[in-house]
Amino acid sequence: MAADLKANTGRSGRLRGVMAYFYHPGFFAIANHRFCHRLMKLGRVGAAAGAILNRLSILLTQCYIEPSATIGPGLGMPHAVGVVIGQGVRIGSRVVIYQNVTLGAGKPNGDAYPTVEDEAVICANAVIIGDITVGRNALIGALSLVRSDIPAGCVAGGVPARVLRSGPTLARGGRGLQASRK
Repeated sequence: MAADLKANTGRSGRLRGVMAYFYHPGFFAIANHRFCHRLMKLGRVGAAAGAILNRLSILLTQCYIEPSATIGPGLGMPHAVGVVIGQGVRIGSRVVIYQNVTLGAGKPNGDAYPTVEDEAVICANAVIIGDITVGRNALIGALSLVRSDIPAGCVAGGVPARVLRSGPTLARGGRGLQASRK
């Protein structure tokens, strides 16, 4: 959770982690997901406790993260409201997800969920559905509908999403995310 704290607040330390848990919705949502994910593996009592904690997190953040989703360290959610992450979603390390993003199955009651690789950025109101992969360091533009694979290092956007530019890398510097070419 140290990486999640750093990704969401830019800070580290136990006291700051406790403060962020109560005051930063993105960190609160991902910390609760991690607790729920662990609790679900502890049998019926753990699953019941995880379900209650998950519902509390949904109520307080308006962010739905299925406890069975696999999320790597350092998930950043600067504006966590309206984020939906389905049960089979796999998210890599140091991914950034903005508000109202949906990561889900391609069909109702489907079992094909997306994979988001390390250091990808998903902008506001993007919808990523189905058995697809968003490559490492990819940037998904706002208001995009992604239904096919996006290669690593590409910028994609539109409805349906298409690759707009390839080759950028996203540097996380003191001024946030910046696109640059290597």
